[in-house]
Amino acid sequence: MNTKASDTTFFSKLSRQSFSTHFQALFRLGYKSPLKALFIVFLIIQITHEHHGADNVGSRLAHLASLAERGSSRIDPYVDRWTSDWARTPDGAHYSNKAPGPVFLALPFYYVFDKLTTIGLDGEISKRVRREKVGHPFFRIVSILLQTIPFLIIGFYFLGRLIRSGYSLRSQVWWVLAYLFGSTASVFLNTYFGHGIGLVFVLLMTIFMLEGVWIGVGFCFGWALLSDYAVGMLLPPLLIYLLLRKTPLKQWLSFILGGVVPGIIWILYHVLCFGGPLSLPNKFQNPRYVDVADSSTTLWGVIDLLPNLKTVGKLLWGFERGLLWTQPWVLLVIAALAGQGLLYFKKKSLASIWAIFIGLSFLGVFLMNASFGGWHGGYSPGPRYLVIVLPLLSFFVPTMLENWKTPSGIKVLLKGGILLALLVFGLIMSTTLIATPHEALYVSEGRYLWTPRSATAPLRFLFFLLSLAISYALIRRKLKGSSTHVEQ
Repeated sequence: MNTKASDTTFFSKLSRQSFSTHFQALFRLGYKSPLKALFIVFLIIQITHEHHGADNVGSRLAHLASLAERGSSRIDPYVDRWTSDWARTPDGAHYSNKAPGPVFLALPFYYVFDKLTTIGLDGEISKRVRREKVGHPFFRIVSILLQTIPFLIIGFYFLGRLIRSGYSLRSQVWWVLAYLFGSTASVFLNTYFGHGIGLVFVLLMTIFMLEGVWIGVGFCFGWALLSDYAVGMLLPPLLIYLLLRKTPLKQWLSFILGGVVPGIIWILYHVLCFGGPLSLPNKFQNPRYVDVADSSTTLWGVIDLLPNLKTVGKLLWGFERGLLWTQPWVLLVIAALAGQGLLYFKKKSLASIWAIFIGLSFLGVFLMNASFGGWHGGYSPGPRYLVIVLPLLSFFVPTMLENWKTPSGIKVLLKGGILLALLVFGLIMSTTLIATPHEALYVSEGRYLWTPRSATAPLRFLFFLLSLAISYALIRRKLKGSSTHVEQ
């Protein structure tokens, strides 16, 4: 059956089936697509291209080890060797300076893993040495299980939604490339264990919004916030979305009810560790990372209440982390969302409401990042603190290609920007996540590619390119016969 693509259909509730039934139906529809080959390539790359996360991962590992060893969130025994990412309260106690959600999710897995890997060891010193040695393999496993695989499952759901909405196979290809490979969010899915968790819950929240399951929206927002403090910047856009949709009181109450459990966990953790429900670990940050203390509008010495204009430029077009050089398609989508959002006042369409929600979500997180002293994310590639919103922007790629009156030149730039981001993804995954804060990203990653720590870096990059070429060959026949319609 031929159907015409509709952005309104994509953002509408497509079925009156139960959530689980409808999710499974769209997942199966996406899974049967010939584009599954690209999903397989993505999974292989995530499993085989290994990265370490240094202090960032060490901070969460210390929290997990302390909970398994002593049932406490205090990481005092681990701060000397494992991490400098800590927060020290006035009583001298050390805690992880990371949002605790990922640790709580991983704790059941880690508890079993820890018991198995410390069998036969006597004394806490020997156990701590073992925990440090096996910590990286554990995070590799749990990152794939709780970040990479859920990201792919969610991707199949959205692909099924595109198919059901009538988008052409060509547009689906560009969406898949943007969603899987087109943002630096994807380079953090097999490591760090934190950014990916926040992203997964934001994507799940979006699914529940599309399906109208408001208790799920509240629950996922709460867990996303527990996993990444930057998610707090999504709350105003989410409330605006609820108001623009003229959400009934019953759904507001469901939304609030969904946030009760993560809300209770939030309050207990922050009160017990930092003295109050709104006391974040940043307030007690390691002085080494208190880098905006001289500002008159500073908050806890690490974030300014006003964005730094110089940092805004660096995030947009700077060679170190700029969107222009890492994922330029994002800038085109943001410009399109701004225009579509303004159309809401003329035509209150569902697509405009979603454009407002996602556009404001990006703006909120972006301004937070621009106000942060360590805006660059340390020795890390790409704008790390934008991870939770970047894949959301991919939803408008098919819309720009088919529904909106996008000039042909802009479409070419959009596709070119996705291809550049794809190559950046391959370069980073083939070399290292360590990119110096004040050096051009291409220079950092290029140096690791041609004078790599591991001689396999060029081979990894070649494998990445060949995998994409083979995938393209597998779907080329389908693409050749596709137009603006798709067979369902």
